Amino acid sequence: MDEIIKAGKICKEIKKKLPSFIKPDLSILGAAEWIEAEIKKAGGLPSFPVNISINEIAAHFSPMPKYEGVFKQGDMVKVDFGAHIDGFPSDNAVSFDLGENEELFLASKDALAAATEVILSRGADSTLSEIGSAIEKAITTRGFNPITNLTGHSIAQWNLHDGLSILNYDSGSDRKIGEGIIAIEPFATNGEGRVKNGQSSEIYRLVSRRPQRLPNLRKLVNEIVKFKTLPFCSRWVSKPEYLRMLVKSETLHNYPLLVEVSGGMVSQAEDTFYIKDGKVTIVT
Repeated sequence: MDEIIKAGKICKEIKKKLPSFIKPDLSILGAAEWIEAEIKKAGGLPSFPVNISINEIAAHFSPMPKYEGVFKQGDMVKVDFGAHIDGFPSDNAVSFDLGENEELFLASKDALAAATEVILSRGADSTLSEIGSAIEKAITTRGFNPITNLTGHSIAQWNLHDGLSILNYDSGSDRKIGEGIIAIEPFATNGEGRVKNGQSSEIYRLVSRRPQRLPNLRKLVNEIVKFKTLPFCSRWVSKPEYLRMLVKSETLHNYPLLVEVSGGMVSQAEDTFYIKDGKVTIVT
């Protein structure tokens, strides 16, 4: 499948340059916009808005328009992004330790490496239990907890989460991952190991193209349909002030921030894999 391979290559090239943009006092908005611009320059489109989640926020933070926040010394930064070609989305994430949390940074990195080893050796026959056990062992070996209610996932055209959830601990499930596109996504924390919904984020997804009475809302929905079923953010539309109204009418879904329940710091690592005809390709 050429599309997913090309999408993954875009992510690989961006990751090489990304460390220059994740440093204390640099703009969070600037980093997100640079990544999204690089994806487009390389011939792709973002699979979803760039997530730049910091410290106890595990996922779903994307800066609003004109956001003035900067990275700070001591931050644990998760940068989660992807590119898609013709709706085939890649998904990957890297963490940056801007403080003294190297062990936590390494915990999620080790976990992804351990899961990758399982998948490379077992391919489509890898079970959820085998992958989850490898992730859990790598994280707990460094003295941390996996986040148990965040998962890896299968991917399909125009669908980032296609139904298969790959838990970050040993679930005891003998279910095989099978062939196709999957994302392995370990999260490690020095907290309890679960996330809760926080405040609303700037990330949305079209649920239903409902009729709109107000002209401004009709115009906004006409903009949004180009994203199809993939998430988008307030920075990508002309009238972001009307997005909340579309959420209330159940036209849009808003993704809440995902926050570690005890306020623990969180690190993340992620890669996309393509498994076909006995071959495993690390896409990102």
